[in-house]
Amino acid sequence: MSEDPFTGPYYKFQALRRSKARSERLHEALKDIQRNATLEEELTAWLVDAEMKLMEKQTETLPTDRISVEALLSEEVVRRSR
Repeated sequence: MSEDPFTGPYYKFQALRRSKARSERLHEALKDIQRNATLEEELTAWLVDAEMKLMEKQTETLPTDRISVEALLSEEVVRRSR
């Protein structure tokens, strides 16, 4: 009687090799998901901070006299040139 090809040592070796390869792929996928989750948290924190700054800026009253407006514009030009 011949040996069942699905129970022999070669089949077991191939199954173990495929299982290990799949496990490695799953581990890499998990690491990618964890990196993406960390990046998402960082981006969300940045967005919340930016939104808060924008909300603060919107509540500031702007001067109406020409000299004050020119001074604010000059400050902004200097700030952006850095």
